Amino acid sequence: MRLAALLAVALLAVGAAAFTQPAVPLRPNVTTSYISAPTIAQQTLRAMVNLPSRIIAGNFTVDGPRKATPKEELTTEYVGCLDTVMPPPLNWGPLYCAGREARVEQWWDEVGSLHRHIDIPVQPKVKSDMVLWMFSPMMPQFIEFEGVNWFWYHLWHPYDHIMAANAAGPSSVYLKVPGVYTLIHEHYRNTDAEKGKVEYESDAWFHVEDFVTNWYKKRIVISINALGMQSWTLMVNLKDTEEGLKIDVEQIIGVAAKGYDPTDPSKGMSHEAATLINDNLLWPAMEGWAPGDEFMRSANAITRHVVEEFSMFRFFLPQVWDKYPHLQFLSAVNEATGRVAPTGVDLGLSGVLPSVSGAGLHQAFAPLNRTKVDSPGAVKTVASKLPEAIKLGFKMNVNDNLAKMSSNYNALKGSLSSPKTANRTGLFGR
Repeated sequence: MRLAALLAVALLAVGAAAFTQPAVPLRPNVTTSYISAPTIAQQTLRAMVNLPSRIIAGNFTVDGPRKATPKEELTTEYVGCLDTVMPPPLNWGPLYCAGREARVEQWWDEVGSLHRHIDIPVQPKVKSDMVLWMFSPMMPQFIEFEGVNWFWYHLWHPYDHIMAANAAGPSSVYLKVPGVYTLIHEHYRNTDAEKGKVEYESDAWFHVEDFVTNWYKKRIVISINALGMQSWTLMVNLKDTEEGLKIDVEQIIGVAAKGYDPTDPSKGMSHEAATLINDNLLWPAMEGWAPGDEFMRSANAITRHVVEEFSMFRFFLPQVWDKYPHLQFLSAVNEATGRVAPTGVDLGLSGVLPSVSGAGLHQAFAPLNRTKVDSPGAVKTVASKLPEAIKLGFKMNVNDNLAKMSSNYNALKGSLSSPKTANRTGLFGR
């Protein structure tokens, strides 16, 4: 395991170059608010410290999962549009905008997490292998393009991208297992209508979820894990078509609950636990970072950037791909493994392994739901109700977990005896 971790570090660690500005420096006197893993962790920890005061004030909520809101298509007027044109010698643009070329839908799920699904138009001449290669160690860090020597991340978006790197380290999700992380430092510009307001910037190491299996499926999933909780998630799905590459992106702000990843039903937190954490920890933490209307304004800034960056591969990636045929080992490995790997083989059993249920959590905490505990009498009343509530919740949890264990055992047994036939070739699919 240690050798594997060291090898991953050797393969993934980017060189010593570090940048603090995009290729086109930020405008002077811009006030920036940073989105970072430490910031989210600090705000979440502060919310945990404030939990007793929330309980005393009667602000602790135990509502349970609720009905998801209908999907709402967002307009260009709501999200905003930058109509970015890249500087010479690139001169790409105007770039795509949300609600115009790219369709954006928003909804709140059953646990109170915000989703935004972004549908990027097909990009001719671009293939999924090119994008996966760009994110791999095979991609040169510095590239000559249009007569200019570019840091690859700057070429991808000269106005917004500041620094990117990859590294291996202890997983923030799975204890004692090496994890893969990607540094994303990028700026989210305001529209003309927002001049003078705070601009947002991310500068954080994101955990790469299920690195091998997701690349196998031609997708990239990254997340920020606050105190072990997957609290911000970005899923990028790549699909090759006859016309070119189709990309759809989904952002989840809040706990990623079970069902968020349709390709792996084991992923995500139980709905009961996710609701409790969102309502009493994460959203109070978010309020400390971007209060009130600023939260949606920051979400819009990120959405504008996602639309631009994931629709820009058409401008440069096919040319860069053709320029470095000797470094396309990733694609070569894909083809080679496709000839020997049996169909039906899945990398890991995460889809059928047992998962712990959160059933009974809300019943156990029900006596605290919106109940002020600010007097000896109130404390006595709640204390008298808690034992029976905890007993009921524990009983529900045990019964549900036993049922899940039986169901998962049967699913695992069936999977091992007759594996599903999969239309897959190659380590990363076709």
